Amino acid sequence: MRSINVRSLLTYLEPHELKNYRPVSNLSFVWKLVERAAVKQLTDYLETNGLLPLLQSAYRSQHSTETALLKVLSDVLTAIDKKKVTLLALLDLMPPLTVWTTTFYCPGCSPGLV
Repeated sequence: MRSINVRSLLTYLEPHELKNYRPVSNLSFVWKLVERAAVKQLTDYLETNGLLPLLQSAYRSQHSTETALLKVLSDVLTAIDKKKVTLLALLDLMPPLTVWTTTFYCPGCSPGLV
């Protein structure tokens, strides 16, 4: 069973009102430290034993989206220089951030039909 030490933190400069306090727990901070240590150990093990793919950019130090993009761009330009047919297809799988709603005006229609 876990126990958590929760304390109140003043968020505004009026200490006489209870709504200006918010509960704070150190548990999330401790778990972040534990997670960071575990990820560091696992990543070091995988890199030391050569278990990560060479072209993997995620979750590696000195690798980022930019380095992955530069690698793809370099490969495309190299293929073009060698007169090879080159196709780059990009697919965006992120859902849209906004949902558009429209209201139609139909004076003769019942409310549930439009």
